[in-house]
Amino acid sequence: MKIAVPPSDVSPTIAELHAHDPSCTIQAHAASGIVVARFAQFAAADVSTVIVGKLRPAAVKRGGSLTVLASQLEGLTPHMIWGGRTDSTVLMERIKQQFDPHNILNPNRFVY
Repeated sequence: MKIAVPPSDVSPTIAELHAHDPSCTIQAHAASGIVVARFAQFAAADVSTVIVGKLRPAAVKRGGSLTVLASQLEGLTPHMIWGGRTDSTVLMERIKQQFDPHNILNPNRFVY
């Protein structure tokens, strides 16, 4: 997953990731606030409790975001991958629909 937070919130974000999985792999850039993490063990039940329930709300509260970059889990919804819909994402969906009505350009990427 990729978490974007203000640079001052990189350390607390890493602490939250380690709280869930002490063995997770983390690549962080303190100057940009980008944290890329990969959990060693992650079950389907963890999606709603960990990502949607804890990590994403913490990132949003800090003024950031959380996106699932890759997963071997089946059945992830756009909400689970990208987060909730906002006015901005609704606008982007409408624009993409006008320019790409058959969903040919980058299907299943960014705007659903």
